[in-house]
Amino acid sequence: MVEEYMKGDGAVTGRMRVELEVDEKTRETVEREARRRAQEAMEKIDRRYLEVYEYLARVARKLRKRWPWLSILTIYMLILLDKAYEQAKRFLDEYTRAQEYVVYKSGKTSWRVYPKGKDFYVQVARVPNGYFTAKLPLYGVSLKAFVKGPRLTRRERRSAIKGWLLSDASYKPETLQATTDQEWQVVAIATFFELLRLAIVALTIGEKTLRFTWHLDAPIKLNWNLKGKAKRAYVRKFVLRAKRGRLNPREYITLLFLYFGDGGLPGFERTCLQFIVGHRNICITGEKAVEIARRMLESVRRSGLGELLELLEVPKYEYLKVLADRKPNHVTRMHIEVSGVKMYLDLVGDPRYSFTLEARVYEGKRQRVPRNFSELAEKEGLKVKEFIVKIKCRNGKVYEYRAWRAYTEELLEFAHVHPQAYCVYLSFLYAKREKFKGDPQACRALERLIERIVEDARRHATNLACLEELGQES
Repeated sequence: MVEEYMKGDGAVTGRMRVELEVDEKTRETVEREARRRAQEAMEKIDRRYLEVYEYLARVARKLRKRWPWLSILTIYMLILLDKAYEQAKRFLDEYTRAQEYVVYKSGKTSWRVYPKGKDFYVQVARVPNGYFTAKLPLYGVSLKAFVKGPRLTRRERRSAIKGWLLSDASYKPETLQATTDQEWQVVAIATFFELLRLAIVALTIGEKTLRFTWHLDAPIKLNWNLKGKAKRAYVRKFVLRAKRGRLNPREYITLLFLYFGDGGLPGFERTCLQFIVGHRNICITGEKAVEIARRMLESVRRSGLGELLELLEVPKYEYLKVLADRKPNHVTRMHIEVSGVKMYLDLVGDPRYSFTLEARVYEGKRQRVPRNFSELAEKEGLKVKEFIVKIKCRNGKVYEYRAWRAYTEELLEFAHVHPQAYCVYLSFLYAKREKFKGDPQACRALERLIERIVEDARRHATNLACLEELGQES
């Protein structure tokens, strides 16, 4: 089958591509997956349409006084949403009613499934983890828009655009292009351009989600040629520079918009900034994460971009605000010393049910552990369990490290012999309690563990200083 490819605005690109037929087994699998996804999309599309419509209408009302041009842009987005919804619903209705389908291979691991006699299709692709993705392309849902957002200096604008280019956007000669399924990103990216073409190009059908896919084209001249591996290597070095505190003030705007595109949300209880570069996670934790979050927020507050991001209800921006207000906790990295070896404390378990206190140590270049550490520790009153940690590196090599750990029962027995250990345990747990204030389930699980240790300490502790501390904290 020969087909002319079309852009989201309905214009024919002029490129021709031959799609190959597939074998019977693949045809059945792909057809079944396409029909299942189309049926699920038909059930979810009304609810998804209302969610996006309500969000855009709410944002339009918020932007009306402060940035009227951006408010008009969101109204244009509502118009496109209506058109995309009508077209997608019509396609899905015809697709689910069809009796016969035709399957063609359109890529190495992608297929197009057409209802017989129709010119629209569901594209199914197999991703590296073995799962399928599916989307329903849409046509002619586009418009050109004039945009006027926050007043930015040329340097601020270029720094922000660079952040998008390092994450979700791409650059072709004199044109910046971006594809996203998050409506707030459309408005955020559009603020840096005066004129752009906006389109809804597909309905992406996930296993549990349904999203409209937006595409932006903006004319701009940039000196930019990073792609593929070179781009990923640059991003990795850039994030590591931020981790070492080697960015200049304007580069924190770039880092912020890079985080919006390729950042992760690790959970509000963790002090962590997570960047996903290719298939690799780079995490910045503790005091460094708090400091970087503060600098990223400061980089956009003066220009008005921060106010805009708040109005757009950006989840990652809300996370950064929580992270920046967090006081760096220096006492959560605590240890007990056994036979000259530092065993660091940690919490393990599911916060929905219960926590367990753990002390562990890994043998490495920085930490030398005696071969007979288990025997030495037992002589001091702590029973530890030895185990092997295997770490597979990117080069395929597997490294093995010896490690030792002990849990609550063993740690309490150790405290019977060394009562000062109770103070270390409780100082660690009280610090963790401050950290988990926003999570009621985790706080309840932690309180149960604290009560257990306090009760055990009152029965066995003989150290006066420890008993005084228990009295103050309880």
